[in-house]
Amino acid sequence: MTFEHYLDSPVVAEPVRSADCCLVNDGATAFVMTTVDRARDLRAPVVRVAGVGPGRSRVSGTEWFMQNPDYLVTSAAISGPRAFRDAGLGPGDVDFLEAYHCFTINTILQYEDLEFVDNGDGAAFAVDKGIGLTDRLPTNAHGGLLAHSFMLGANHVVEAIRQLRGERGAGQVPGAEVGMVTALDVPHHASLLLTAGR
Repeated sequence: MTFEHYLDSPVVAEPVRSADCCLVNDGATAFVMTTVDRARDLRAPVVRVAGVGPGRSRVSGTEWFMQNPDYLVTSAAISGPRAFRDAGLGPGDVDFLEAYHCFTINTILQYEDLEFVDNGDGAAFAVDKGIGLTDRLPTNAHGGLLAHSFMLGANHVVEAIRQLRGERGAGQVPGAEVGMVTALDVPHHASLLLTAGR
């Protein structure tokens, strides 16, 4: 989609356009997990869960949309640091991000809340540093919820595993060894760090 095509999409609620919103669809995903030792005996390359972080805002889901004291901070500001601490990693270690984004603003806010950039710099980061396969932080390489499918982010985990196994062909992030997946269920948020295993 070009920027011109984006500007041609209808306004839903200013400044949000239809291209800023994902469609809801049905689907199913299953994750089979085992120990690293057992996984080494399987055919597919190992992907490890390196860190997990849950987070919850102090406001309820209803208040989040109508009486939120700060709409520009998500619970990723809580879950992200927890996941990084759990994994012993930091934002600079992440090779790609699979970010939950039912609306485009969610991605920008998560860049900031996960400390990839300073507050207020998320949009400029996406444009200037880039989110494509060979840019600073490849984001939602499979098209994400906006262009792939809205399966509550489960498809993000599948994409991250494929990336870390080097299975994405033309959609592969070069040298992908650390991936981050996020999930949002207002007011809750979860951050997951996955690494190419050994």
